Amino acid sequence: MHRVRTKTNKFTTGRIRNTKKTKPQFVQRDTRVANIFQNNLRVNVESQHNSETDDTDTFQWNNGEEYISNIENISEPLENTDVNAELSDTNVNTVYDYSSSLNGQCFPNISVFLIFIWTVKHIIGTAAYKDLINILKHPQFCIFDLPNDLSTVKKYRNKLPLMPISSLTVPILQKNTLSNSEATKEAYYFSILNHIERVLNNPQLKKHTYFGAGVEVTNKRELWHGTLWHESPLFDLTSISYNDVIYSTGEFVMYEFDNVRYYGRILAFIQVEENGSWRIKIQKLLNYFDLPRIFRSASRGTDQLWMTDDFILIRHSQIIKKVVIWLKDTDQIPRYEKRISEILYKHNNRYTIHPIEQRHHHPNEYITMGIPPSPNMKVFKFFIDLYYDDFGTFRTVYHSLGGLYIQFGNMTLKLRQ
Repeated sequence: MHRVRTKTNKFTTGRIRNTKKTKPQFVQRDTRVANIFQNNLRVNVESQHNSETDDTDTFQWNNGEEYISNIENISEPLENTDVNAELSDTNVNTVYDYSSSLNGQCFPNISVFLIFIWTVKHIIGTAAYKDLINILKHPQFCIFDLPNDLSTVKKYRNKLPLMPISSLTVPILQKNTLSNSEATKEAYYFSILNHIERVLNNPQLKKHTYFGAGVEVTNKRELWHGTLWHESPLFDLTSISYNDVIYSTGEFVMYEFDNVRYYGRILAFIQVEENGSWRIKIQKLLNYFDLPRIFRSASRGTDQLWMTDDFILIRHSQIIKKVVIWLKDTDQIPRYEKRISEILYKHNNRYTIHPIEQRHHHPNEYITMGIPPSPNMKVFKFFIDLYYDDFGTFRTVYHSLGGLYIQFGNMTLKLRQ
């Protein structure tokens, strides 16, 4: 083993190795220029006036003269190196000199020049720049109203009407944890009732909040366009009156379509987006002769009906009458016109029959409606979506943000995102 001093003043131990290749001069030039921006583009406004002692009204703005003077210092000669020689070839003094930059070749005026230097120095993104321009161009914006210190601006947060946040101690299961892990953790939460109250008291949010009936549209984008909102008795209409007869969701009826009578079940009363008219959403029921031929057998009688997952929208005038139908997975009733013991649905383009116990239950069968305190009191019904997300994909990148999250389904998709 031997130690050799190379021409670059670096020692190598062992075999003699080639020195690292010198970077191209244009790379060194770009690095040098970047260092100039980083080290020399500094505005020492803070050293001249302290925001905590100076009065904003007595602060004299110098139209960016100090900012410009710092920028003009860039044109000072660089060190006597090969890189400086390369920079002199490109006439760096002319490129970064303020007086020669406003001749129409680079910047049209001093305002554009200053904002350009500021965006480059602080690496300002597009969104932040757009926000700044919108603020500066606001008709009520006054630059003399601004405090000189950022900490003063942040103190105004304490005066905002924010919701109170509570905390509680949660025990941690010690299984499969480190020996020095804590036995408890602090969990923070806010009241859902307080959140709902703030939404109702905020006119900007309330006007984008929907409390009506389900809507049938071709392009479904909101929660009130979906089946859950349509069929739930918690939202808007659950019954109508037609020809002095009350029809409710979950009941069975006979209706007419193309001069043919069918059996069906009322799923919901919804609106059609195109014209705003009301429609009745009917679940189709098949009789024995409507079954696919492979399912017609002696064990299935003509007094039976079969539930399907197909539905149809009809008008009130198409309803003929109520009918009594017994679902065999419920308590038997003494008198009925038809019975349902099986369901028929299509899977992978093939029809399949299963017992009635595997059917989809209508929300009317398991949701109990509360009685309003007063018939004249307006009731707002909120669709509250609670979910837990631990952001597992980003668990090694960001701080842990796992927790219980809440969304209001009454808000539009744009607000919920």
